[in-house]
Amino acid sequence: MAISAVAVQVLAPKPVEYPFKQIEQGGFSRQRDQKLFVIRSPKDFEKYNNACGWEKPTPDVDWGSAELIAVHIGSAPSTGYGVIVKRIVKTGPKTVDVEVLKTTPPPGMMQAMHITYPFVVVSTQRLNAKVSIRVVGQTQTIRK
Repeated sequence: MAISAVAVQVLAPKPVEYPFKQIEQGGFSRQRDQKLFVIRSPKDFEKYNNACGWEKPTPDVDWGSAELIAVHIGSAPSTGYGVIVKRIVKTGPKTVDVEVLKTTPPPGMMQAMHITYPFVVVSTQRLNAKVSIRVVGQTQTIRK
């Protein structure tokens, strides 16, 4: 009697990724700590503006179907540091991770030696979920 084994490969479902568009990126803000802001209304944007020490106009966003996500990564020792959103991915029924990559200045590149506070703001569809930051790596900024 011959016995044969059949291997069945079970593939994990591909994670759901949400499209996003970068709205703004910078290095100067009064927001000094690593922090995530989920901005779902003009009132939320006003609170965000106040937390960062800005007086920026409210962006043209369809607040019924979209939201902004701002990621601040805390202090950096000089200019040339930054943060990039790599992807926004569903991690559970009501949870989403914003995967970010921290960037550093290229070696040998002159930088202003003062503390900066890098951040990035992206727009995406309204997620109606708990949003978390997940740092997925660090890379050097590419010289252009």
